[in-house]
Amino acid sequence: MKFTVILLALVGFTAAAEPAVKPVKISLYYESLCPDSRAFVLTQLAPTYEKLAAHLTLDLVPFGNVNVTHASNSSTPRFACQHGPAECYGNIAEACVIAHQPPAAALSFVQCMFLGVHRAVDSWKDTHFNAEACANLLFSNWGSTDLKKCIDGPEGEKLIEANWKKTEALKPKHTGVPWILVNEAVHTPEMQRQAQFSLKDYLCKEHFSKANLLECMA
Repeated sequence: MKFTVILLALVGFTAAAEPAVKPVKISLYYESLCPDSRAFVLTQLAPTYEKLAAHLTLDLVPFGNVNVTHASNSSTPRFACQHGPAECYGNIAEACVIAHQPPAAALSFVQCMFLGVHRAVDSWKDTHFNAEACANLLFSNWGSTDLKKCIDGPEGEKLIEANWKKTEALKPKHTGVPWILVNEAVHTPEMQRQAQFSLKDYLCKEHFSKANLLECMA
């Protein structure tokens, strides 16, 4: 998977035709350093969105299995991410891009973060380096936009706090990540299994079967 593919896909997403059927909403609750979240984005969500972009809307929620505490006499939450501070930084970086970029561009950024710019085995885990490198690769203006200000400032903190509340509000409660919802329907283990491991087939069968979409036949 090459960055040229990411960039070409990004161009294709923005030029996608108007949907002929009602879009299906994919909500993904995930963590920036979770291997299972990574596998889902790279092998399922990104390829599926590339084919069905005109018929999908995305709701990406980076937070996941974070331990939340409060200091005494303070209402400000403290977040301890499952995979450490690097994951907290990755979550904030991705939350800021999601807030400031269109969905297709945000997904390309998340995809780039999960790939890692250097492509060494564990290079994707260096969220500080990859956030800047991916922003420069996709947007060409890491230092001159609101992105870095968002990550380093109060906006990023507010976005993560909002993602925490959104994650906590899930019913049923999430038991792991990636946690996938389709059209905000009640989450079930069977839906999760099908969507996580064969997203395009699941969507085409359960949501687009009557539409005869050419994208589903490819």
